[in-house]
Amino acid sequence: MGCDLTKEKIALNRDKVIGKKFRYTWSGWGQIILQLDGAERNVQINRVTSNSEQRANKWSGVHPEQEPVESWNWSAVEKHTKRLQRVLKKIA
Repeated sequence: MGCDLTKEKIALNRDKVIGKKFRYTWSGWGQIILQLDGAERNVQINRVTSNSEQRANKWSGVHPEQEPVESWNWSAVEKHTKRLQRVLKKIA
């Protein structure tokens, strides 16, 4: 969709998250996010969402390290977000 996402490793507080040392997160203006709920085998997709170009422009000053907002193919981000929402709604 025009740019790459950035993978980041986040150290966790061992006192608050027992048995886990770190987790990964992804960042990038045009990423599509699936919010999942449920146990390991009974996962349910709660929501599919993504940034809009307008929202990304509002936040671009907060995260100057990310690729420029205008580098993303926003019509593709919107198209794929809506397609995932439509397909996953049918199987939910």
